[in-house]
Amino acid sequence: MKMFLSHVASPLGSMLLVTDAQQIVRALDFEDYKARLHRGLREHYGDVELMEIPAPTEIVWALDRYFAGELEALDVLRTKTNGTELQRRVWAALRRIPTATTTTYGRLAKELGFDDPRAAIDVGAANGATRTQLPSSYRAIELSPVMAIRMGLTSQALAART
Repeated sequence: MKMFLSHVASPLGSMLLVTDAQQIVRALDFEDYKARLHRGLREHYGDVELMEIPAPTEIVWALDRYFAGELEALDVLRTKTNGTELQRRVWAALRRIPTATTTTYGRLAKELGFDDPRAAIDVGAANGATRTQLPSSYRAIELSPVMAIRMGLTSQALAART
C-alpha cells in the first residue's frame, strides 16, 4: 500500500504525519516515536511504501489552530485506520467525546452497548492501538480503584462512574 509521509512542526516537537492519496490521516505521531509509527503501520496495513511529501495544507492549518488554542480545530480532520470492528467503533466513539472533557473506559464501553464491566479493558486496549495520536485518544481514561481512593470515591461512587 502506498502512503505519504510528512514532517509537521509543532510546539511540542516535530511530528510525523501519514496520509493516503485522499489526504486522510492514517497515522500521526511524534518524530521521537518513529519506530512505533512504522510498527503500527505494519500491524495495520502490512507492507507500506512511504513517499515523503510536504504536509497537506488543510491538515497543517488544523494542527496549527489546535496548538494555538482552538481545541475543536482537529474535528474537521478525516481519519481512517485499519483495525478490528471493535477498534474502529472505539476510535469513532473517542472522536465523539466533546473537547475538554473526559470519560472512562467503562463508561465508553457501556455507551458502545457492553454490559460486562470487563469490556473496559478491551476499550482501553483499542484506544492504545490507535495510530492517530490525536487528542481524542486521551479523553478516555482508566478509573482504577487506586485512583478512586485518591479521589475520595466510595465503592458505590466508583461503580456509578464506570
